[in-house]
Amino acid sequence: ALQHAESCMILLEPLGPSFPANDPLQNEQTVLQSYQESYACMFQEKMERGGKADPNIFTPVGSSPRDVARRIRSRGWGSAIAVSLANATASTASANYKAKEPFDEQVALLLHAQSYVVACGFPPGGSALFRRVMAPWQSNVKPFRLNKHLWITSIDQTEEVTVKDWFFEGYGELTRTYKSVYKLMQGTLKKDLILTNVDPADEGVDFTSHFSKYYQERDGCFLVAIDSRNQQIAGFIALSKASPHAKGLASKCPYTFEVHRLFVVPEYRSQGMAGHLMDAVQGFGMDKVPPGDTATFLAATLNVLDAANRFYERRGFVLHDKEPLPGVLLHHYTLRVHKTANVTTEN
Repeated sequence: ALQHAESCMILLEPLGPSFPANDPLQNEQTVLQSYQESYACMFQEKMERGGKADPNIFTPVGSSPRDVARRIRSRGWGSAIAVSLANATASTASANYKAKEPFDEQVALLLHAQSYVVACGFPPGGSALFRRVMAPWQSNVKPFRLNKHLWITSIDQTEEVTVKDWFFEGYGELTRTYKSVYKLMQGTLKKDLILTNVDPADEGVDFTSHFSKYYQERDGCFLVAIDSRNQQIAGFIALSKASPHAKGLASKCPYTFEVHRLFVVPEYRSQGMAGHLMDAVQGFGMDKVPPGDTATFLAATLNVLDAANRFYERRGFVLHDKEPLPGVLLHHYTLRVHKTANVTTEN
């Protein structure tokens, strides 16, 4: 069963000590390392009291989540993802929660949770989508299902080449016709669409994409739509906090976002895919806006892309500027969305 593409091994294990026994550097341990060492010893003592004949029955899988993932991978699994129990819980429940005045009980609970690791091992050739569904803590957007077959999730490192190829193919004819468009496309090569440089030691363990990391560092995300029937990409979109020099930036609107890289694969067009992708990033942005405030979403597209311009207009975006480029115009659109206590309204 574990050879099936959508199967995995799940571990919940205590972490071992960070230092070998009798290591002189133990005097320099952090509070967390000392707690983990003490807990590992107590865990073993409990197992021995339970009647286990072998005193070495408890052997920690590793001393850190990355160590655990690498060890699972070295035992023949195609890939492995691991995280401390504390981080897995925070990312799926309340990633932004911070106790103002943590009590001793809260600190003890946090140390205890950080002494356990949650890990998943996946068979060779397994589904990248299934891996993200099983380990949602990998990114800042939890995968969600659009319908029976389509999902939206953060981009995976294994999908970068496909996304990059589709994006440049979509502008292929325009880059050959207009030098200004070619320069715009080349700019993305030096910015967000840079392929991730993978450390060989992390192969099959760390799937963080540079595309995603670039936008996360700007309070945004890079999302892809995946067809679970064939694992193909159906479209993608990115969102970031607006740069200080963005056209249409409202000086009195602290919640201003820019939409980037919206693209739908030809066979999935005219099925509402662009709208689903836009809904996803708008929802991501509005989650950062407190009730009573207004968010501004900025988008830009070339005047020669009729379908893109019609899409933004249907979505309620207002054309506020036409930036002249050699041979073409870059249309800049603005959408303002107000958030009340229970509903968001566009204006």
